[in-house]
Amino acid sequence: SFYAVYPSYVSSQNLFPQLLLAKSTNGGSSFNYSSIYSGNNSVTDIYAKKGFVLLADPNLPNHLVFVGLFDINGDADVYMTETTNGTNWSTLQRVNQDPISNGVIQDLLWAAFNENSDLAICWRDRRNGSVTGYQTETEIFGTVKRKDSVNFENEFTLSSQLVNHDVVLEGNGNDFMNIKFQGDTVYAVWGDVRTGTVNIFFNKTNVLNGTTSTQLITQEKGVISIFPNPSQSILQIENFDDIKDASLFNEQGKKVLNISKKTTVIHQLQDGVYLLLYTYKGKKFSAKFVKN
Repeated sequence: SFYAVYPSYVSSQNLFPQLLLAKSTNGGSSFNYSSIYSGNNSVTDIYAKKGFVLLADPNLPNHLVFVGLFDINGDADVYMTETTNGTNWSTLQRVNQDPISNGVIQDLLWAAFNENSDLAICWRDRRNGSVTGYQTETEIFGTVKRKDSVNFENEFTLSSQLVNHDVVLEGNGNDFMNIKFQGDTVYAVWGDVRTGTVNIFFNKTNVLNGTTSTQLITQEKGVISIFPNPSQSILQIENFDDIKDASLFNEQGKKVLNISKKTTVIHQLQDGVYLLLYTYKGKKFSAKFVKN
């Protein structure tokens, strides 16, 4: 059987927007339709990555799982619904386990079955950020629901650190996630900006004993380069004439310096990690700089 899910709003069919399941058993010559969910609970945050996931159980042909973001409690949470007959779907179940209605946005979700029909769901989480909303620090969280279990197990973190927000993530295509669940190990890749520009990270987490490791698997360079880096007294920017609106921000997100020339004296700054934000061809980029 072939299954597909799509959003629909036809008021003559339902007064609320719906998520409809299309099923074909004859190679797409014809389809049967059923409703997974109807309601006015879509996520309105313009930056949140809201992609849905539809999964088929590798061992039970009629067991399907749908995972998506819904704003039921005043902020974007991860929800799961499932069916064992391809028609009747369970009530939406909230997956993330932080306090309800706390203003924290989850997004960038992905999910996978392992060979035993256990289900893993991972997402980008902001519960430990300094403020609420999209533009705050993030981590990657996950949880597992075992075959025939009603509830999800305790959450775990895949990312090795809390990552500051970067405006480059507000553009399309600059972050993503994908996971594979095999045995008791979740393998995940995602993009974030902990290095000062968007790079791809790989994580391996054992959901039984909690052992985890994260490593950088790409090293993309920005338009410019900063040298020396680290530095005590000066900051020099290669290809400075190609960029605009360069500013230096501290770890708290406060602008500390406007950069107007290739070489800038920085001895007055406190030692620490800074983020250089700049515009190149109308898009925002960033680079990390260390003052010591």
